[in-house]
Amino acid sequence: MDVRTALPAAALAIALAVAAAVAQCPGDCRNDGEVTIDDLLTLVNIAFDNSLLSDCQSGDANGDNTITVDEIIAAVSRTLHGCIPDVAGTWQQDQATIASSTCASQITAIVQEGITAGESNCTFQIEQSGAHLSITSRCAGETDTFDGTVDANGLLTVTSSEQDSMDGCSFTLSENTSGVVTKSPTVGTQVMDFGFSRSCGFANCRIVVQARWTKLS
Repeated sequence: MDVRTALPAAALAIALAVAAAVAQCPGDCRNDGEVTIDDLLTLVNIAFDNSLLSDCQSGDANGDNTITVDEIIAAVSRTLHGCIPDVAGTWQQDQATIASSTCASQITAIVQEGITAGESNCTFQIEQSGAHLSITSRCAGETDTFDGTVDANGLLTVTSSEQDSMDGCSFTLSENTSGVVTKSPTVGTQVMDFGFSRSCGFANCRIVVQARWTKLS
């Protein structure tokens, strides 16, 4: 192999890969990761045939060789809210561990038993509409659906709260699950806040669980 030709070829491949990753934001004419006011003006000029489509090829999100009103409106949203990454698909969660706990040993043990039994080994089917996510989870044979969000930095966030009881002890469980999903595998963090009634004999507490998230498709 000729090193003199191999190195430029490798550099070009890396540059193209980076450009492709950045260009995932329709309306970002300069491929710099954001849609600016100048980009919007360029899109409007293309729509009115005052500029060439080649001036902002990324603005043609549906590939029909024109800039439509809908594409301009979508670009305006990206100017205001940032370029939301595409995180839709099938994700897998495994390798869950308790990262920290302020709960009584009995409560921590119950959570650990669930992890050991594989209850935290899940698959998630994510459907996306902009920053809004519709998530279907399948964990230990149980299926559930819930909503979430993803921001311009790729931070996925899901919050939930439920009331339950066990052996006469009533409690509230508030959960906040988050993770940066612009790469795979990544680490998801689940913060579980327990609020116990007086009859439980336990102080309110928090358990943090971390797990590996891997995108399958």
